Amino acid sequence: MKSLVISIFLLSQLMTAIAQDQQPLINALALPNGSYMVNTPPSFVPSQLLAGAVANYTPEALFDLSPKIWSSKENASFPHVFVMELTEVFTLSQLVFNNHCETKFPGICSKEVAVEVSTKSPTESFIKVNNFELREHEKNVFEIAPTDARWIRLTILSNYGNASYTELEEVEAYGRLKMPNIKTINVSGSWESNWGALSHRG
Repeated sequence: MKSLVISIFLLSQLMTAIAQDQQPLINALALPNGSYMVNTPPSFVPSQLLAGAVANYTPEALFDLSPKIWSSKENASFPHVFVMELTEVFTLSQLVFNNHCETKFPGICSKEVAVEVSTKSPTESFIKVNNFELREHEKNVFEIAPTDARWIRLTILSNYGNASYTELEEVEAYGRLKMPNIKTINVSGSWESNWGALSHRG
């Protein structure tokens, strides 16, 4: 009887793993996918979360899937810290930093960033994923060991030398839902939102 219980448990674990592998990778950090800004640093344009379309240089610009750029407030000191809450616990496997910044301002691109995650709280129990050195004016892609996260803390530690501002275009975190059997509803269609036009195919 004991061996049967163990076998059922292992089968359940295997089915969960298979279900997770069949899920598409989701950019869990994308605002249109439901992430929420818990903490943002002083920015060139303050947060306009409920103001409609995302404005350039706002914190929202870092997570809105557009070519808009986030910029720090003038002379704001390092570190620049963002804390993002995800809709559910995701198992992350890839981080993407689009570091295409304004070329007319030498040294403005972000350089060293730290990523930490928590499944417990937006303020504690964070574990370090890694520090990453970003290349200027490039899309930087990093594969990471599967890592569970409900909150992501992104800390920009330095730039390439600009004394007044720091910029970063977009940050993406790709993964799959930790619990793939969460009930969902069909929202297929085209929608208008404060992030602009959205489209989803179920």
